[in-house]
Amino acid sequence: MTFFKAFSVITSVLCCFILLSVPAFSQDMAPHAGMAMDHDSQHSSMDHSGHARMADSGATAMDHSAHQAMMAEKNSLVQSQVVYHIPDVELIDQNGQKVKLDVFLADSEPYALNFIFTTCTTICPVLTASFAQMQRQLGPEADGLQLISITIDPEYDTPQVLKSYSEKVRAKKNWTFLTGDFQDIVTTEESFAAVTADKMNHKPVYFFKTRGNAEWTRVDGLAGGGELADIYRKNAAL
Repeated sequence: MTFFKAFSVITSVLCCFILLSVPAFSQDMAPHAGMAMDHDSQHSSMDHSGHARMADSGATAMDHSAHQAMMAEKNSLVQSQVVYHIPDVELIDQNGQKVKLDVFLADSEPYALNFIFTTCTTICPVLTASFAQMQRQLGPEADGLQLISITIDPEYDTPQVLKSYSEKVRAKKNWTFLTGDFQDIVTTEESFAAVTADKMNHKPVYFFKTRGNAEWTRVDGLAGGGELADIYRKNAAL
């Protein structure tokens, strides 16, 4: 009997202890629950516009692979000296002025030239940014260097579109953007050995021509503005 009484007392004490402990346990956990709730409310109120912009800009795995390819290109610049024969074609600049390409290029020396199109989202922004950075890197020297960007998508890139694009990239007055008849553009690409069957897969390439030099310096790969400035200075000193 004594045993059962003792057991009953112990059981009662344990039950009281448990009952008294539960509120304390709940109170101890309350801040954690509040933290979870706060996190949810904070997360809801956080600015997610950056994620939205990424989605809107079409940031995809494909874009990332293109970026990796660009970085590989950037780390493997290939320079060569080449003689090109400029075709007798008539193009149109961003101001709507007709340009005979062979005469224009002869009168524009020294110049740097590339091929782009305004709706390109892979290498063209880099090609354009490199030209802009080169101008800044050269400082006063840039005033004597003509930049020429020829679209490979003339059906979309009208003079008006190129004008807007030039303003968007803050092109200086000595940066000319050219468009024209589709076949004339293809002929121009072919003359520089830069033609491609698919504009989305066109290769990054720059061309430099210094005054009185019969050869062009061809640079295959993606270069930074500083690298282009160094290449120009090196060729200008020859």
